[in-house]
Amino acid sequence: MSIAWATPLGLAALAAVLVPIAIHLLRRAEHRTTPFAALRFLRATGLPRRRLRIAEPALLALRCALVAVIALLLAEPLLERPAASGRHVVAVVPPVTADAARARLAFPETTDARWLAPGFPPLERASPAAAQQSASLLRELDASLPAGSRLDAVVPEIIAGLDAERARLSRAVGWHVVTGVAPQTGEPTAPRKRRIVLDAAADDPARRPVEAAVKSWRVRGDEVELLDSLPAQSLPRDATLVRLGAPLDAAHLRWVESGGTALVAPDPDPGGRVIARLAGSGAVVRERRAGRGRIIAVSVALEPATLPEVFEADFPERLAAWLDGERPAPAAARADAVKPLPGARAPTPRPEPLAPILALLAALLFAIERAWASGLRRRRLA
Repeated sequence: MSIAWATPLGLAALAAVLVPIAIHLLRRAEHRTTPFAALRFLRATGLPRRRLRIAEPALLALRCALVAVIALLLAEPLLERPAASGRHVVAVVPPVTADAARARLAFPETTDARWLAPGFPPLERASPAAAQQSASLLRELDASLPAGSRLDAVVPEIIAGLDAERARLSRAVGWHVVTGVAPQTGEPTAPRKRRIVLDAAADDPARRPVEAAVKSWRVRGDEVELLDSLPAQSLPRDATLVRLGAPLDAAHLRWVESGGTALVAPDPDPGGRVIARLAGSGAVVRERRAGRGRIIAVSVALEPATLPEVFEADFPERLAAWLDGERPAPAAARADAVKPLPGARAPTPRPEPLAPILALLAALLFAIERAWASGLRRRRLA
């Protein structure tokens, strides 16, 4: 533990300790010299020297202590306790096994090794299921560790249970990837039936990403029917209109209001609920209601020049989520790309103010001093 001072200039008030010392020394003037006739025959050199004597030294010490306590109170002392001793914690993310984690990191048996699972069970227990909220559990573990602790994570090559952004922890974390291990990200989705009406010019570069997404859906097992431009009165009720390069005209807008779904790109209209933000291009995807239907508005064109995300492997899934009314969530990603970032510092214990204790001590010393001085005064008068 150590002492810090919130107002160090208050220590200058310690000089006031000289005041009671000076008062006690000046009290010597109260003694009057009385002439004594027999002393006139003594030579001055033979007289005893007068020594510097302090009246009531115990009372003086009490008053000096009172002044010193008040000076310390003005300096606002703070008690800083040492931070809790840190420890080394290893978090193992399923489906990495305990043996694989020890082989990858080679930590001693005395290390606090735990599964990254609810409750953070010890590594000696059976491996929990792999489908966990890895990002939120890692934040929870980081927040529970005292300052100065070291945190290492042994993760599979593909990590599941992610949030919409990279985790930001209060400390740097050792990120150890075990290659060749990947979790099961969930049950395969059931095949879906879609009827896509692609309304775009034949030479529009934005057609190709949509056509590639349709092929990807078919490979996955979905039943997808891709139709070319149709007039509004011929649009099937269960179709999804993808209109590229031009806003909706009045006829198509009426079709949407009757219960249809349309994706429009580009559409910089700021209205509607944001359902996706694409970091690479800065594009925003919004959803707004139109009667009984939905309009999915992409702020930029669906072409590689303005939306480089169309080259990413998960773009078909993103596009399907926008059209189906689902918010895409990055359930899994490569572990080497989602290493947590060191963020805000871990909370440190606040220094404890000593002012209440000093104030109580000053009041106690003042009461004792007053009682002592009053007793001395009564004895003198008696």
